[in-house]
Amino acid sequence: MYNRTASVALVLFVASNSRALADCQANCYLVNTAADTINPSCDVGGIGTCSLRDAITKMALSSNNVIQFAIGSGPQTITLLSDLPDILLPVTIDGTTQPGYAGVPLIQIRRGDAGTANHGLETRGPLTNTLTLKALVLSHFNGLCNLCAAIILSDPADLVRPGGHTIQGCYIGTDPTGMTADGNLYGIEDNTEGANTFGGTMAAERNVISGNATGIAIGKFLAGYSVQSVVEGNYIGTDATGTALIANTYGVMTGAPFPGFSPAIVIGGSGPGAGNVIAGNGNGIQMNEGVGNTIEGNLIGLDATGMSKLGEEVGILLEGETNASILNNFIAGTSSAAVSLSEEAVTNIPTAGTVIQGNFVGTDITGTRTVSEGGGGILIAGGAPNNTIGGPGNGQGNFIGGFSQGIQIEGTGFGSQSTGNVIQGNHIGIGLAGSPIPNSTAGIELFGPDGGTIVGGTAAGEENYIAFNGLGNPPGAIAPGVSVQFGAGNVILGNSIFQNTGKGIDFYFPANPLPYPNDIEDADSGPNTLQNFPILTGVTITPTSIRVQGTLNSVPQHGFLFEFYANPAPVHPADFLQGQAFLGVAGPPIETDLQGNAAFDVTFNLTTVSNIWISATATDVTGCPARPETNPYCGNTSEFSQRSLFSITPNHGPSTGGTPFTISGQLFQSGATVNFGVPPGGFATGVNVAGPTQITGLTPGFPPGLYSVTVTNPDLTTAVMPKAYLMDFQDVPPGSPFYPFVTSLALDGVTSGCGGVNYCPGNDVTRAQMAVFLLKAKYGPFWVPPPATGTVFSDVPAGSFAADWIEELFHEGITAGCGGGNYCPGSPVTRQQMAVFLLKAEHGSSFVPPVCAGIFGDVACPSLFADWIEQLYAEGVTGGCQASPPLYCPGNDVTRGQMAVFVVKTFKLP
Repeated sequence: MYNRTASVALVLFVASNSRALADCQANCYLVNTAADTINPSCDVGGIGTCSLRDAITKMALSSNNVIQFAIGSGPQTITLLSDLPDILLPVTIDGTTQPGYAGVPLIQIRRGDAGTANHGLETRGPLTNTLTLKALVLSHFNGLCNLCAAIILSDPADLVRPGGHTIQGCYIGTDPTGMTADGNLYGIEDNTEGANTFGGTMAAERNVISGNATGIAIGKFLAGYSVQSVVEGNYIGTDATGTALIANTYGVMTGAPFPGFSPAIVIGGSGPGAGNVIAGNGNGIQMNEGVGNTIEGNLIGLDATGMSKLGEEVGILLEGETNASILNNFIAGTSSAAVSLSEEAVTNIPTAGTVIQGNFVGTDITGTRTVSEGGGGILIAGGAPNNTIGGPGNGQGNFIGGFSQGIQIEGTGFGSQSTGNVIQGNHIGIGLAGSPIPNSTAGIELFGPDGGTIVGGTAAGEENYIAFNGLGNPPGAIAPGVSVQFGAGNVILGNSIFQNTGKGIDFYFPANPLPYPNDIEDADSGPNTLQNFPILTGVTITPTSIRVQGTLNSVPQHGFLFEFYANPAPVHPADFLQGQAFLGVAGPPIETDLQGNAAFDVTFNLTTVSNIWISATATDVTGCPARPETNPYCGNTSEFSQRSLFSITPNHGPSTGGTPFTISGQLFQSGATVNFGVPPGGFATGVNVAGPTQITGLTPGFPPGLYSVTVTNPDLTTAVMPKAYLMDFQDVPPGSPFYPFVTSLALDGVTSGCGGVNYCPGNDVTRAQMAVFLLKAKYGPFWVPPPATGTVFSDVPAGSFAADWIEELFHEGITAGCGGGNYCPGSPVTRQQMAVFLLKAEHGSSFVPPVCAGIFGDVACPSLFADWIEQLYAEGVTGGCQASPPLYCPGNDVTRGQMAVFVVKTFKLP
């Protein structure tokens, strides 16, 4: 019977085969059967029946052999039951010639489960045997052999291992769809002398190398190496879309035949399309004992969009590498480390001379949002000296955030200590445009005993910006900017360190919320030798200058470099200063006398001076600038200078007095007195100076309010902590539900009550009072708004109550008034208005809350305030005015007690 369908198929096959024959001429073999057989009829030029085994066996001695495919049309699988012959001569095996090819490989070479095949394709021999491989699927080479691999480029035993191979457009370790794993033990095993290209900058040249134990192994076996090979444009550890995981255990592994060999391998590149997507691997990139390798422009631990994280245990691991470059990559956060440097565990060869520059570590491609999972950002472990993270040049700094520690140096190795590392020009905890990308434990953690790390510098561009670390932590958790836990000779100079939840520079482990106290002649020992910080005795501010005077007591007859920093006023009175804006140094270094004393008096010229608080550090530079770690005192930078009275516990109590307290601080003398309030004020009773760092006693009776605490030594030196102790309000007793919130609000200097001895928790909050509450909670009690002009609202003239605060609220976009050009300062604030005020003050004027869902029965959704009210609920600021059924009472006025709860929860006041 005539079969029209079969006839049409035959015609199409003949037509396709004819086109293939026309293209397959001299030195060309046309594979036209998927059977793994030997066929005597197979001949050059597309003659006879040819299997892939035939074509490789019969290749002519030529420099331009070609193997093409015409196995019917569409996807075809060649199942190998034994190894194919070695490729001994130059050849191009071109899967794009298979009829139906449209950018996705159609020819699969797969190991048969019942056979003895160990590898797919292998090049051998001393002749120039350049292999060009296009658009093939190579999978399932995962037997019990040690070197099962889809592609082997030269056997490690070969004395000569020519390179120059190109592999493009292949799926290695997946099924033909590129969406499901069908892995190999090794995807590509490269033992050649190099100059190979894996992938390319065009989409059609991209390999998908996924589902393998190791995706690409370069120079890992015996004497293998691969000089100047390039891995670019591939998806390694993902599916063919680059957006879902098909994990390798290792993505790319490289090695060197002997220490000091310089393979100069490039993974990625600087041009468009050169970067690889490397995700879902135990180690994304692991390099061992090479010299001059480069990792550039890749997405590591991210999907192909650069917006979503795909799992990775270690992004980049260098062991025993010399002079490697890690440049301009996006490396997502991991549970282990994004970048790890250490010595090689067997040979003890150190990783040294690495340059890590221009990377976004822990963020998506916008550089503003963290996609990390904790772990470490950049880890320098044992045996990794003289590496550079960042640099002073344009674009050399890294953005690092979203980890436990942004940078951690552990130190100590068998072959070499982790000294001489330099950290400069980075943003740590800060993303592009100043967006917070905080690390949870510390910005930089110097954990190892080796020391000798340089953080920052005084030349242009050397400063690091270290901020926001610990932001979002649970209340009470602390995260220093720089934590020095062990080791000496760590130089910390010229940086901008601010708004970290711990101290700017912190000694000791775990992070200590209080400064480490100074001692006479710096006799103690510990991190950075527990270098004493300067004591500022005078700060004189004029419209154009700042004069700073002070003293230091430290190691006698040592030279010290003093650095000075300007800070905004503290947000909370108990906060310790950090070092936001570097002012300069008092130089040349000043030497201490025989008793360890040195004095400084320095003036800095400024064009703008407004509400500035000054801090300082001292760095022992005796013996510098020779390697700091060679001298136990050289290069040790102190914590930032602070007040000498650190804390008082408890910090509030009844105004009747008699509450036991403990003061922590430094340099206390026997016979010291303790005063609450402005002297003469009220003096504590039962004072006992337990030592130079602790005083105990009983509070005096004093009217309710917030008071400074002053300790005066017999030699008349004083230590003051402003706004340190709250005598409780009489109308908010400890049993009141508002007590902890009113106490917090008062200790933060946001309120001093309603007059007399009371807070008036039941009184309504006026719109004028609310302006003061919001801005003091946001900026702190020492911040002062600009003077009002009286031209913003017709009912708020200059000089009227809260006029300065009300106009500032307008200028920040938090309010436009109550309508008609008025602000209505005496009107009460309703609960629905409060939601908008709080969220705009917290998040900024441009903040838009998510669309409402209808949580509260008395808040229609949608309605004018519904989105804001439900966002306040989502942030845990309010649970409404009734739990069951949920109600918010949007039109009710806000009382002063309720305002305390709202403000403390919104701004997370301590």
